[in-house]
Amino acid sequence: MVDSVVRPALQRSAPFKRKSGCVTNRGTKVLAVGDLHGDFKAAIRVLNHTGVLAVDAALHRANLGVLAHNRSTRGTQPLRYDAYSWRFGNNMVVQTGDLFDRGLNSKELIELWIWLGVEAAKDQGQVVNLLGNHELLQYQDPMKLLHRKYDVGNDSMSYGDDVRKTWKAHRAGNLHTTTGKYGRWIASLPVVVYETTTKTLFSHGCLSSKWAQKGVEAMNDDAAALLRGVEAPSKAVEAAFGREESVAYGGDVGRDSNRLSDDDGPLWNRLYANAVRVKNWSLLRTQVNAALEAHGEASRMVCGHTITRSEEPEQYVDGKIWFIDVAMTEGYGAGARWGAVLIERGRTTARAYSHLDSLRSTV
Repeated sequence: MVDSVVRPALQRSAPFKRKSGCVTNRGTKVLAVGDLHGDFKAAIRVLNHTGVLAVDAALHRANLGVLAHNRSTRGTQPLRYDAYSWRFGNNMVVQTGDLFDRGLNSKELIELWIWLGVEAAKDQGQVVNLLGNHELLQYQDPMKLLHRKYDVGNDSMSYGDDVRKTWKAHRAGNLHTTTGKYGRWIASLPVVVYETTTKTLFSHGCLSSKWAQKGVEAMNDDAAALLRGVEAPSKAVEAAFGREESVAYGGDVGRDSNRLSDDDGPLWNRLYANAVRVKNWSLLRTQVNAALEAHGEASRMVCGHTITRSEEPEQYVDGKIWFIDVAMTEGYGAGARWGAVLIERGRTTARAYSHLDSLRSTV
């Protein structure tokens, strides 16, 4: 049953359905979840604690056993995704990208999000996934250097049923954006989404005014064009982004201000988080307000990418900007960290879910 739902969703060509970048929640709540970096257990943890899904404990334990077995044998035994039941009604979940690297279960994370999207639709709910910089890095980096930094050869995305193929061949096949099961899904993801009922902009890295003015549709078009039909890794993507912008070359970004991966672009921007770290509140307020004004309709933005100082969701500028990367993956070190932000229609502020408090209002 599970395989009959997840596999066809992966196999069919996924057109870019959110070209405009605008989505409208049918319910009253939007939950935003940040970077998961290959950590399947962290994904289940945060979605369970925030009430998005219920977990069948026995099936979940069995799934963890399957993950361990696959890792030891480089196997492809599927998980039972019916262990996870949608409980969020007609509401929306937005995940802001970075399902790859640091952890070793990127394939299962993609399958989980596809499963949740199918289950959510039965209740008129919606699941929205965004493109993160680590999704693009799968196509950008020389594979041996990416493997050296993140051990991608032992990531489940590098496994396959043909024992004659190398992990590189399996990975390239899985991630090809025309013929690969998972690559097609990645190529369909938006870079930026604007949710109309809560007037919220979501992106992986935060939006500067320059990029907000360009418009979400243009940014999403650029990403879709860049990834259309490429292999993993792709010389076309490598050339478009530049070797100096590769994580394998130290993450020296920002050489070309027209690139999505520019240091103030929607995939890499750390300007606002850096302003928080040095307590430059004037710069933060000025830049955030300018970005929201450039968009013209948004009242807040939510982004991941940069780990918060407290390892729980943080908000600044009177709730106009939220940082939601709380280092959930154990790739950053052992621990049961989790966190997300709940935005409700009609509220002027959002709420933070955290492993430190069950539900804490920012007001």
